[in-house]
Amino acid sequence: MTTGQITIEPVEGAKEMSEFLALPARLYQSFPEYTPPLMLDRRGVLDPKKAPFFEHGEAQYWLARREGKTVGRISAQIDHAQPGGNFAEAGLIGCLDTIDDEHVVRALISVAEQALREKGCAFAMGPMTLSMNTEPGLMIQGQDEPPMIGTSWHPTYIEAHLDACGYRYAKDLHYWRIATDSEAFEALRNKPKIQGRLKGYTVRKLDLKNITKETQIIRDVYNDAWQNNWGFVPLTEADLNAMSTDLKPFLRPEWGAIIERDGKAFGVAVLIPNLYEITTDLGSKPSPWGWAKLLWRTAFHRFTSGRIIVLGVRSEIKHTVGGAVVAMALVEKLLDELTTYQPRSAWIEAGWVLEDNAALVRLLEQFGFSRSRTFRIMKKNIAAEEAVEARDR
Repeated sequence: MTTGQITIEPVEGAKEMSEFLALPARLYQSFPEYTPPLMLDRRGVLDPKKAPFFEHGEAQYWLARREGKTVGRISAQIDHAQPGGNFAEAGLIGCLDTIDDEHVVRALISVAEQALREKGCAFAMGPMTLSMNTEPGLMIQGQDEPPMIGTSWHPTYIEAHLDACGYRYAKDLHYWRIATDSEAFEALRNKPKIQGRLKGYTVRKLDLKNITKETQIIRDVYNDAWQNNWGFVPLTEADLNAMSTDLKPFLRPEWGAIIERDGKAFGVAVLIPNLYEITTDLGSKPSPWGWAKLLWRTAFHRFTSGRIIVLGVRSEIKHTVGGAVVAMALVEKLLDELTTYQPRSAWIEAGWVLEDNAALVRLLEQFGFSRSRTFRIMKKNIAAEEAVEARDR
């Protein structure tokens, strides 16, 4: 497809796939706020030969070129694990990274929307890489924050270009941060422990020797806890197996908490270390010396930042006083373990959190968390637009 001097080409071979993965690092190299992830990581997320998404979804990729130069990329995908609800009849767009040029964005959006229409989709939602369980949303606030594992980065101009293409706000997702050297955290440490109020429950760490069993427990509680939330996509075995395999060298038993009663798990929480701490200065394609540095850091680095990626309380107690205590005990346990492991200044983020999840927002605020970055899901009725275009022809 060609629009003026802009050519949109599908990603079909290994060479184009590598270019697609590496493009953001080239496009955004002049932005001091941007830190590229490792190409190895991007392959694990996006490459159809490696990414767990493709066990329950399908995607197409394109590159935009102008005068021989690659100036943007986009994806169109359908996640078959995504329940209907707010996503009924919707396909997804994602991987939208471009130069600051509305014509480029329009050309990319046009080809992605057409691909979704051909799949029978009436709406397009996104952007996301590649699903709600990977890196959802367009960054609209937090570009100058330190990089965090599992979050995407976008320049501010993309929001305006999407708006010009007819995309409108659907939902905001927030990340929440607390620093262990903050006044709020100090006040928290001086309060009586919430775990002492757990009657009939036990709190334990992760059993990394039986990680397969543990991931099944985490998946079961998480899927039960969040099944009625906006945008919920159940965690699949493939998703968790890939995550546990990739992160196993960095995980510690203390960075997970499982609360049980009579042998049944009622609450789970998992904190993962922020791997950008050991990769930021290596670039997206480390040299042999860079890989040697990474191996050394993997063995000896003590992380000062991390992200709570899983936090859930089983639905049967979720809206009870006991459920609230379980949720608070999970957060308290992770914070305690982080400061024990890293007594120097440290910080963690929890996310993503729906903007209207009042209960979880209230819980985080009680612990002294504050919002750090925001991602927006946008939506467009592509069937209606096609009908208008057909009428005008």
